[in-house]
Amino acid sequence: MLECPPASDIGRLIEQNSTLQLPNGDITIQSTWFGGACIIVSQWDIKKPSPITIKCDCFCWMMNFMMDGELALGLSKKELALKAGRYHTFYSTLLNVDISGKCKSQMLSICLKKDFIEKLLGHHLLPLQLESDIEKHFTLITKGTYHNSTLMLLVNGLLNADQPPYIRRIFLEAKILELLSLQLQQLENSNNTIAIFNADDKARLQEAKMLIAQNLRSPCSLIELSRKTGLNDFKLKKGFKTLFGNTVFGYLAELRMNTAYKLLQDGERVGVVAETVGYKNAHHFTAAFKKRFNVLPSQVIRVLFVLMNLACCV
Repeated sequence: MLECPPASDIGRLIEQNSTLQLPNGDITIQSTWFGGACIIVSQWDIKKPSPITIKCDCFCWMMNFMMDGELALGLSKKELALKAGRYHTFYSTLLNVDISGKCKSQMLSICLKKDFIEKLLGHHLLPLQLESDIEKHFTLITKGTYHNSTLMLLVNGLLNADQPPYIRRIFLEAKILELLSLQLQQLENSNNTIAIFNADDKARLQEAKMLIAQNLRSPCSLIELSRKTGLNDFKLKKGFKTLFGNTVFGYLAELRMNTAYKLLQDGERVGVVAETVGYKNAHHFTAAFKKRFNVLPSQVIRVLFVLMNLACCV
């Protein structure tokens, strides 16, 4: 179990490094905290699923950015999956989260205490009514991808800060404030956009999502999707991003890779898998797969073959 470090009332940085030794691997944790903010970089070198628990018995505003690998978070009867390049932000009045990793992974987490948020947003803007309702102490604020975006630049700035401590303290807080500002603006834009889409629009967007999943080999163009669903270009692109947290082509790419990985695990040949998910060139498929999972398609097959041989020997 990990206990969230207490907020410090002083301006100086407090830094700690620690390693959790688990039966199936190790978790290395680098933490930096100051005046109500805590920055945690966790590196998971795990060979089998290994859960740990993080608890914080007071208000906590969390931002998690997955840099590599994949982790699963379970809290307040909700399941959140984080894959490389994705993030989510939530607040909790009573944090009790189980984090499970099953491969090498790295995550940046930022925990902000109530006084830090209150100083920025004001006492009246905090969800104080939730504090007395233990069944509703978790609220997801926003989620999505952060690669190739301003968020990515801010995350890199936090990870690579090397100024003297008294300057780094100011630098880190400034980057956190920028992250907060961008995400709250994103939330505001999303709330304003959702009002544009009625129930019929949402049903048509669900239809668009289904059409994408059914046509991985020969995907529809945006014009074809608009024609088949009856959505104009704006509602298709903006609505898809708002409703599903990804662009049309971002969802297509993610679905292709996830489908390919499953087919490879089932023993299908690389060339067949590439064609099935819509890649005419196997080399292009291999490059995309390597970029997404950090392994070659042939390595997935090789691991499966080795496991089958081991099972036969037992």
